[in-house]
Amino acid sequence: MKTQHIGSIWGMYVRPVARGSGLSRKLLATIIEEVGTTLRSLRLCVVSSNQAAIRLYKSMGFEEWAVEVEALKVDDGYHDELLMRLEIGPR
Repeated sequence: MKTQHIGSIWGMYVRPVARGSGLSRKLLATIIEEVGTTLRSLRLCVVSSNQAAIRLYKSMGFEEWAVEVEALKVDDGYHDELLMRLEIGPR
């Protein structure tokens, strides 16, 4: 009940062959349209080095609101994640 106003996009993946085709933008636009104004906030995390995804999310209105330092460990390396959100519903 306390967080029902928040939606989360847990993951999004487009195969390399389809990248640059606009599919990612269409998927994200469909998600945003589907939730409409039933949520106040739609949130996601993205690895800070994934500049293509960050550009897409920003172009769709998502804003960075926090950084989780060393959120992921892959082999011997750590990766930060940007926490992003889109305010879509009534305040």
